[in-house]
Amino acid sequence: MAVKKSPPKKKTVKKKKASVTKLPVKKKAASRKRKSPLVRQLSPIVTDIIDFAETHVVPEGHMVGQKIVLMDWQVDWIIKTFQPFIRVSLLSIARRGGKTALIAVIVAAGLYGPLEIPNSLLLSSSRSRDQAAIVYKYIFNMARLSGFDNQLIFRDSKKEIICPRNGVEYKAVSADAKTQHGKSAVILVTDELGQVRGPTDDLFDTLESGQGSYTNAKHLIISTRAPNDNDLFNILIDDALSGEDPTTIATVYEADEDCDLLDEAQWLKANPSLPYGVRNLEDLRRLARQASRIPSKESSFRNLILNQKVDPASAFITAGVWKKGDREINEELFTNPNIYVYGGLDLSARRDITSLVLSAEDPESGEVHVKCYAWTPSEGLKERAKTDRVPYDVWAKKGYLKPVPGNAIHYDHVAMDIAEICAEYEVMEVNFDRWRIEQLTHELDKIGAYINLIPHGQGYKDMNGAVDETESLLVDEMLVHGGNPILTNHISNVVITTDPTNARKMDKSKSVNKIDAAVAMAMSISGVKKTKGDEGGGGGLYGSDESAKHAVI
Repeated sequence: MAVKKSPPKKKTVKKKKASVTKLPVKKKAASRKRKSPLVRQLSPIVTDIIDFAETHVVPEGHMVGQKIVLMDWQVDWIIKTFQPFIRVSLLSIARRGGKTALIAVIVAAGLYGPLEIPNSLLLSSSRSRDQAAIVYKYIFNMARLSGFDNQLIFRDSKKEIICPRNGVEYKAVSADAKTQHGKSAVILVTDELGQVRGPTDDLFDTLESGQGSYTNAKHLIISTRAPNDNDLFNILIDDALSGEDPTTIATVYEADEDCDLLDEAQWLKANPSLPYGVRNLEDLRRLARQASRIPSKESSFRNLILNQKVDPASAFITAGVWKKGDREINEELFTNPNIYVYGGLDLSARRDITSLVLSAEDPESGEVHVKCYAWTPSEGLKERAKTDRVPYDVWAKKGYLKPVPGNAIHYDHVAMDIAEICAEYEVMEVNFDRWRIEQLTHELDKIGAYINLIPHGQGYKDMNGAVDETESLLVDEMLVHGGNPILTNHISNVVITTDPTNARKMDKSKSVNKIDAAVAMAMSISGVKKTKGDEGGGGGLYGSDESAKHAVI
């Protein structure tokens, strides 16, 4: 539905604000009909695939049990793909756009339908076992609910389906390429190739080369866009669009570069399934509003929803969102014996900032309050302030940053301070970055301090939860930091990167300026959320849970 313009008055046209187009959505997806297929030139095989699809029902989601009716864009893609001379067909579309159902229909048609070739092999290749299981489960449930399971043999443990009538076998694979040699598929479906970073992939190369056994083989590559131009999926799309190889085609649904995140007409360009109610439009609007507020969410939204090539590195949080946490810290939370206090410790290079952040959760409001401590070498403080353009000297005068003697961090002073802080607030555990931790523990041993130190990885696996929890608290205005200037500075420097599974971390290598205090805060919040409601999360590498409650010097 287009936004209506006001009629012109006396040859004067009102200047229109940046438009945010709203999408029309068909409320009853079950009653949808394709645009008249009579206007299309449908080959017999395409007609057979469409008819075959309509003998099945949707196996999951809010349309479960309804007859499958292929959407217009799916029919168009099938028409292009099943031209006799096409061998490779690439499809790039936003996440959750109906690609799993499309894969399932094609595989089922090759297994026991119009695409079957006796004694042939069908393969779907995914990046992980979990992804492979999703495709297999969809095909399994679709066949079962549609009444075709009685002619099939299912091997759940191996993710295989066999049709004894014609000898056709289907396998959902995801293992290392070394275990896939010798497999030759007449139909090969490669799912989410956009998750491959770089220009090559062993599994892809192995399975694709095996298709030479068939003269009529089809390789169907379906994925969201990869982030960079030199990633394999984007390279293949660019090559297909060049037209150099007439046996390869590419169909790409993507929004315009740098488009407004709230422009729903742009959503439709990347999500042709939207008018059919496949995706919840209100949820999409919520995600778009969130991405417009939070920089770290924007790249994910552009890649997964708008299907754009985007750099996975992005800023973490806006200044406005952070400022809402500039409220008075409740000191009683840190001294209340019934409230557990958790720490996050990020040690520095010799001339940088070492940070310890404590977090405590208010049991009544659910707010998390944080206290930040920081140390840096005293020598050359003013010079470093000028060089880094950061007011270290001002922070030191106001008590936010503690200078320690020397021109490099010596952990004897830091260890003493950390031990005193942990004793004062009976810190339950301190999550730490492993880097240089041996130097600190050596100094703690010398003074007889017992602190429950818990290693916290800095990779995507361990930091993803910490980043999510921190972000949620900030967006929901449930994080209170008191406007600490070091935290404020470091949080503004944070750059978030994502891995192929969309897990996130605070990336020091991408952040130009210091982020140590922000990392320490995220680790301390991880402690609060991970061990909420229990007794502290198990023994650490240094001391015990009980000693952490009564840390002594």
